[in-house]
Amino acid sequence: MDKVESASKTRYGRDSDRLWEESPSCPEYRIQYKIAYRSKYLNAYKEPVFYKKPEEPNRVLPKISSDGPGFFNAYPGGLNIDPRTGEIDVNDSDAGVRYTVEFSPCGRDCVARTHVVISGIGYEGGIFSLTESPPEALIISPFYFGSTSPEEEVRSDKVPARPAPAGEFGIYPEPNQKPTADLLGLLLDPKTGTIDLRKTIESGALGFRQDPNNPNDRFPENGVSKDFTIFYRLFSGPGKEVLNKSKIRIHFYDTEADIPEELKVRIRQQNNSIYQQGLPLLLSLGLTSLPDTSWEVLIALLATFSSFFFLMARAKDSNHPLIPPEICIRR
Repeated sequence: MDKVESASKTRYGRDSDRLWEESPSCPEYRIQYKIAYRSKYLNAYKEPVFYKKPEEPNRVLPKISSDGPGFFNAYPGGLNIDPRTGEIDVNDSDAGVRYTVEFSPCGRDCVARTHVVISGIGYEGGIFSLTESPPEALIISPFYFGSTSPEEEVRSDKVPARPAPAGEFGIYPEPNQKPTADLLGLLLDPKTGTIDLRKTIESGALGFRQDPNNPNDRFPENGVSKDFTIFYRLFSGPGKEVLNKSKIRIHFYDTEADIPEELKVRIRQQNNSIYQQGLPLLLSLGLTSLPDTSWEVLIALLATFSSFFFLMARAKDSNHPLIPPEICIRR
């Protein structure tokens, strides 16, 4: 399957309508975020993998090898970064994502890049069929960005996505409340974080269509979508017992033809760019149903430019993701 070009090879133009442009690297500029925590888990990394620590301010400033004004940005959305200083508020950033941080010197047509990982779990999107996908493909598992051993030494741009540790998933975010199943109808395993897509649809999480001519039709309305926020705590690793969250968006369509090309492109972008270049696509069996004929690939490539520019045009005004990882279910 062809991969969409990595976000690390693109540039965010702060004042440009064409927000993402290829731009060379500035050889004299280097960005570095150093970990200042006391945890031995974190100090093993040569490039930073940060963990949320609610009991501490948990902010980090970059060091730049050359002086001069410029501005910072990060892709994808979700990293709370100050555009003037590059300071990152780890606790107020979305976890489970590998971010590309760029520094653009004023008056220069080049950028300096680095990578930062906010440790946590995430879900890889895909397109699934209730009638054609194998049963095991309709149960999706979270992946985990982060350390599982204090001896592990790995650069943040090489941090593998691995199975999520055990924890409590689908809990109330308010303090002093016991863990509970997600109340929105999302069929979430409270111990592993796996999601049963078939049972989620059958439970009415996306509602049921009202068809007087077919009262037995128990499917959602064609084209409906809904966002879910999954709060969780992990039982192991340096981020254990910290309340965290992951977001997903679930769509439902009657047929493959009903699924917009822009949505297919976004799912490709999310899986190939947002999390990590080397993220194995087999983590989500549903991706195998994405089209790969020459004509469909051409359409997807054309749609990539239009949808990518449109999304980034809106992204520049927000510190948070415009669109969470997307899962598309069809009959």
